[in-house]
Amino acid sequence: MRDDISRQKSAFFGLPLDTRRRAQICATIGLRLREGTAAESRKCFRHHSLNACKLPAALQDDMLFAALSRADCLSADGMGIVWAARLMGIRVSERVTGIDLMTDLLAQFAQDGTRVFLLGARQDVLDQLQGTLPARFPGLIIAGTHHGYEPDDEKLADC
Repeated sequence: MRDDISRQKSAFFGLPLDTRRRAQICATIGLRLREGTAAESRKCFRHHSLNACKLPAALQDDMLFAALSRADCLSADGMGIVWAARLMGIRVSERVTGIDLMTDLLAQFAQDGTRVFLLGARQDVLDQLQGTLPARFPGLIIAGTHHGYEPDDEKLADC
């Protein structure tokens, strides 16, 4: 499985762009989370979305570039990335936006009982999501939330 994933990554400005379709990425994330739960590990699946704003920023910022390089999945979020990759001869199946991927995953998690933790945004936005997401995705379990303004990584990890 992991070899199959690595074959679906192409070097794009030095970054490992995942060229698979959204459904394939969703399936991989679900599988990896189930594997992690079965092994009782606390590993995360690191997905990042690459768009026309983030790419030049990463090329200027070594820390951002390193974070994107370590992603388990770096998807082409914007059509600019898809078009640029195709011009470079990289066969990108489709645009995979972070929000579309999240929506698909929430539906999958509601069905299979995978708990989610909402990290980021303002507290009022998180409070609103706690009411609307379970209504939109019956069965969805929100294990917790934390706003996106916490500089202490250890505190976030404890959450």
